[in-house]
Amino acid sequence: MWGKVIVGLFLALALGVGLIAALGIEAVGRQAIADDPSSDTVATFDEVASAHDALFGAHVHEDGVDWAAMGADPAAVRALGALYARSGPTSGSSGATSGDGALAFRLDAYVALVALAIVEQSAARGGSLASVHDVHGVLDPGDGFGFFTAQVFVLDRSLTNLEDLERTILQRGDPRVLGLLHDGQRSSPLPLSRAIREETLEAELAAAATRITAPPFVVIDDDAQTITLHPLYELHRTRIEAHARTVARLPTVAAWITHHAAPAIGEAVSRADAAGYTIRHASVDRTLSQSSR
Repeated sequence: MWGKVIVGLFLALALGVGLIAALGIEAVGRQAIADDPSSDTVATFDEVASAHDALFGAHVHEDGVDWAAMGADPAAVRALGALYARSGPTSGSSGATSGDGALAFRLDAYVALVALAIVEQSAARGGSLASVHDVHGVLDPGDGFGFFTAQVFVLDRSLTNLEDLERTILQRGDPRVLGLLHDGQRSSPLPLSRAIREETLEAELAAAATRITAPPFVVIDDDAQTITLHPLYELHRTRIEAHARTVARLPTVAAWITHHAAPAIGEAVSRADAAGYTIRHASVDRTLSQSSR
């Protein structure tokens, strides 16, 4: 009898640990935060942004991010993670209190936390990740769950995960932010080599919209009469159509692309859409966005 009870308790404990691991109770980078000598002080937005500039400015290239070089100096990545952990719009960091300032901060934080997770996961494996989808929880109910949902971070003195942070960013109702959310995959928009600041936010949003309405995000094949779109256009179709109704007065993905694209591309998409070209969606390239440098 007691043997069955002990086995039952052991199984319950194992299940509980599995659930905790799957739900991401352990926060990535928590030790770096604990080791931060300034953990009780709030950094200004400029201090956080300057550290962000230094890290990504050194490792972002035209063909990807040099994750190997970034991982070779994990202290710098962890120090940046510690800054984001104890600073932000909710805790009152200077310069990140307005709506635009808070959005800029969270966009930067998303990219920084992706980097922290990649570096920490690579270190735990003793080598670089092939894809963020290689990160799994004990229970792994959905695609990307291990990386985007199960990992929990300290941000602005609260716990969050990448999925919830993205949801908060998208509450802005402006799909242009999708061009600034680098999630570590090769097919996602590359991160900027500098932090977004409140005064540069609108310009960066406009530039991001132009980038994700150009190849390889939007490709027209006149011979096949197709418009091939990046998967983000299907994943966020409802949001993009709603925004298109506001900016282009026509609630379609094609109208949104035409409105934000460079003139030549916008005209080509408008023409192809009017001609009834078939819209297809490319598959996600899940490999890590590793620079060849």
